[in-house]
Amino acid sequence: MEENLDKELKRLSPLSLAWIGDAVYSLYIRERLINTETRKIGAYHKHSVEFVSAHAQAKAVKALMDELSPAEIRMVKKGKNAVKNVPRSSTIEDYGYATGFEALLGYLYLKKENERLKEILTRSFEILN
Repeated sequence: MEENLDKELKRLSPLSLAWIGDAVYSLYIRERLINTETRKIGAYHKHSVEFVSAHAQAKAVKALMDELSPAEIRMVKKGKNAVKNVPRSSTIEDYGYATGFEALLGYLYLKKENERLKEILTRSFEILN
């Protein structure tokens, strides 16, 4: 069964994995903030942007690189290299690393590596907080 899952995940593009990873990360950040702070919705949103922006995600994944396995680093690089279009609000480097970070999160989520996913999410929050 795990072999079939690996084949299914390999057929997904890094950008598809990043799309899922973006949702996983956004939900994680929202949950962390709502469980640790009492704010109005607008203030929650403003604070969450400090974690979910391309710049913040790039900072987190760069700080995590020494803690990642070779396979996880490959996933970050695949996501980073898949970036073609960059929003004006970001640099190509930040956006690439952020996409790589999200691809890694999406991969771990879909592979059901929940403990490792939680470790990386927790560390990224610590790095950015």
